Amino acid sequence: MQKIVVSVFVLFLFLVNFSVPVFAGGFFQQRETGWFWYKDNEEQKPEKKPKEKEQKVVKVEPQIKSFKKPEQLKEPINREAELLAKLPVHITEKDLEGLTPKQISRLYNLYLERVLYKPNEADLENILIIQDYATKKSKAYALALQEVLRKHPELNPAVAHPPSVYGRKADFLKKKSEIKAMLDKWKDDAGLYFFFEDTCKFCQAEIPIINLFQKLYGWQVLGISVSGKCLPQLKECIPDYNNLAGKLGISTYPAIILVIEKNSQPVFIPVSYGLITLDELTEQLYTVLYKLEKGHVPGIDTKVWQVAKQPEIKKPVMPKKFSALSKELNEPDKDYEKRINSVFESSLWGER
Repeated sequence: MQKIVVSVFVLFLFLVNFSVPVFAGGFFQQRETGWFWYKDNEEQKPEKKPKEKEQKVVKVEPQIKSFKKPEQLKEPINREAELLAKLPVHITEKDLEGLTPKQISRLYNLYLERVLYKPNEADLENILIIQDYATKKSKAYALALQEVLRKHPELNPAVAHPPSVYGRKADFLKKKSEIKAMLDKWKDDAGLYFFFEDTCKFCQAEIPIINLFQKLYGWQVLGISVSGKCLPQLKECIPDYNNLAGKLGISTYPAIILVIEKNSQPVFIPVSYGLITLDELTEQLYTVLYKLEKGHVPGIDTKVWQVAKQPEIKKPVMPKKFSALSKELNEPDKDYEKRINSVFESSLWGER
């Protein structure tokens, strides 16, 4: 037994002596070889990239503006408040005599604005003074107007056309008398063509008016059917075989045309289109006949009618007496466009 132990011990010493130099200088010194003596190929190793130079980042600190403190800021300017503060505390009627009507109106609005902002008796008194002054001016204007109209009645429209009930009635009867006299004068030398279609409802409704017109004024009226079929309600009617309506350019029915003879040739003058009343028919016919006689429509001066007929508009020349005011008269009205737009909107949509 002791021999066996001694043999094992001798064998152990032998192994130690031969193995320690190998492991001592081999494994620990060549540890990069790896386990199982596996060594990576150095050629397959990725090349190390050269380190890029680090760019220096320059930090730019934001520039912060130095704001003023609230106590250093100036108080915002309120022009309207400054204007209200400049208004006089008390005014008199004598003070207003040096102002124009527009300036007085502006002054009134400023006092009204200030009294609404801060009610006080002084401003209310000033407002009443301005109102009283304006009332006196209005009375003076009315008295002066009456005086001028008495001296120049031709400038008074109420003379030719009185606005009272009795005046309107008298004016109406006068006009009726003039219309009847004109129609009686021309009834034997002129006539009417009544163009219609037999299926037109307005044409059918106009026939009783035509018959009444013939009965009252004794005019000859010839019905011309553009559709070729006459209606029994008409006293005289013929189809439009010759297409007279087309030659006269008539495309709306009913159509009433005045026919007169001039230089042995018929002359056709349109009187009305569409359904109209008896009064409208007589008034329009009177206007056409009056123009044939006088050369202009009734109720207008001959000179004014000639100006209205001028195709060219002459450039007006400012008289020398207004030369000192040329700048003010030529300045554009700042409120003109606003007023025009207001009138335009109200005409389309009505007052809002």
